[in-house]
Amino acid sequence: MSMTTEYMKFLNQVMHARYQVIMPFDIYGCIHLCIYRGEEQGDFSDRELEELETVYEYIARTFKSFKKLEKPRIVSNIKDEVILQKEEAYIITDIDHKVLTSNVKAREYLSGVTGRIVTDERLREEQALISFVLQGVGTDQIKQTSINGYLFQVYPFPMNYVHGMTEMYHWITVQREKIMPSSDIQPLPLTKREKKVAELLCDGLTYQAIADELFISFHTVKNHVQNIFSKYNVNNRYEFYQMYRGHTQIQL
Repeated sequence: MSMTTEYMKFLNQVMHARYQVIMPFDIYGCIHLCIYRGEEQGDFSDRELEELETVYEYIARTFKSFKKLEKPRIVSNIKDEVILQKEEAYIITDIDHKVLTSNVKAREYLSGVTGRIVTDERLREEQALISFVLQGVGTDQIKQTSINGYLFQVYPFPMNYVHGMTEMYHWITVQREKIMPSSDIQPLPLTKREKKVAELLCDGLTYQAIADELFISFHTVKNHVQNIFSKYNVNNRYEFYQMYRGHTQIQL
């Protein structure tokens, strides 16, 4: 392909390249194999393009196999986060928003949402619902969606592969919506740092985003959140949000 864009003009000036072949891999083209040629070498011949296509197919198959082998490790890492945050109903999706796994409680709640029995196999048929829940999700904030009396919270999970590429997976928690009492509860006072973490937590930031905002480690954020939840006697972010906001309004 002859280079005509500003980007190509830059490559022409800096790398003295005039022709290129670009091979994008994966559905989002996360990895590119680029081959350049200068004007004196001439454009790629049909035979050369056929040979490069063979190379491309080999790399593509290898890349696909690599990702397949990586997914069990990804699911294990995400489950560790779910256990840490004491969520009882969860769904884990990949970069393409396909369901990788879920637990019995999540499928029970989804049955309540859809009005029909959702089994492990049937959950993969609820792609429209999963896509709706994941619509507009960010990279560093928790998204909340309420459907038929159930609250869905989407947690982004950037996965760093061993070769350096990053892809965004998600885990979704499901719980019944409920009103938490606040007027008659006096939680233990939060420290100045815990208050800041609490505010960012209520703003929907992930643990890593809170760590970046406050210039502290990811594990320090986890410790702060555990202390905060303990002082408010709650088990998860949703319960804490309701109690903390209600308590804050009373204090004001």
